[in-house]
Amino acid sequence: MNSLHQAEIIAAILCLAVGVFVLLRQGRHAPKLLARVACPECNHVYGDDIFVSIVPVSYRWTVARGHTRASLKLPRTTHLVTCPHCLADFEFRADGSLFEHPQQGILSCVRTGRSRSFHAPVRRPKMNLAV
Repeated sequence: MNSLHQAEIIAAILCLAVGVFVLLRQGRHAPKLLARVACPECNHVYGDDIFVSIVPVSYRWTVARGHTRASLKLPRTTHLVTCPHCLADFEFRADGSLFEHPQQGILSCVRTGRSRSFHAPVRRPKMNLAV
């Protein structure tokens, strides 16, 4: 192989690596963006206090015939935020817009996320064994 082909291969690999990096970084700026958003309930700006209570939520959607995930604008991930002022829970998309579950076009939805007490130790109940 000559140096021109090697340069093309290296450029292609570099472009692929940059594309993967951009895809992996998508949505990571959402918590910083949400700190500037006002609560829909009490209209106070969330501020830096939400970093403790923000929980990422993942969705797996099954849409009805004739609909697509894109046509219903269904996100793969949202961020559940608890307002530090009024304690209301709201879900936001990665762009900072409020997410409301659609009423039509969805057959099922699997929602997974980390618990709020992620760093709390798991306490197992004591068991008494019968003799």
